[in-house]
Amino acid sequence: MRKISLLLLAALLPLATLSALSVATTTLPDGEVGKAYQARLAAVDGAPPYSWGLLSGELPPGLALATDGTISGRPTAGGY
Repeated sequence: MRKISLLLLAALLPLATLSALSVATTTLPDGEVGKAYQARLAAVDGAPPYSWGLLSGELPPGLALATDGTISGRPTAGGY
């Protein structure tokens, strides 16, 4: 299993009004090589709207992360 780091940005508001931003998604459904895949990441607290991106690592080939937290595509390799 490869590790990836996600970058999650929230709109900036005065710090006194924000709760700590955290990723709520703890697991994702397994994918199958060559089959359509879609899952959405979720966050809690902070200041929506959130914008997602990869900070380090990579998704399996054939998958992409959209700024709304959706991971989608068709995996072209297994073992991730």
